[in-house]
Amino acid sequence: IGTIGQTDIMATLKISYQYLQPEQKQCFAYCALFEKDHCFDVPMLIRLWMAQGFVKSVDDGRICFMELLRRCFFQNSNVYRDEDSWGEEETCQMHDLMHDLAQMV
Repeated sequence: IGTIGQTDIMATLKISYQYLQPEQKQCFAYCALFEKDHCFDVPMLIRLWMAQGFVKSVDDGRICFMELLRRCFFQNSNVYRDEDSWGEEETCQMHDLMHDLAQMV
């Protein structure tokens, strides 16, 4: 059994990225502006996406975020996957390799 190198991992992550919708790609890439291990305030992140014109409403931003979370583009999230539990204290982070991918795209 061989070892998987970082190049192989990045190629796999890039394939996952390619399956995102255009607005999801924009929102994901925007996160590269923040430093690695940044703790995102999710409602604020969605408002930033709206200000950039990536999503039209909070609801659209929430849908986009939840899809990125579902696909593991974010980690260490305390955001409940149940949309009825949406609140003001949600945070998340990006894995270092995901941050690297966001910088590449």
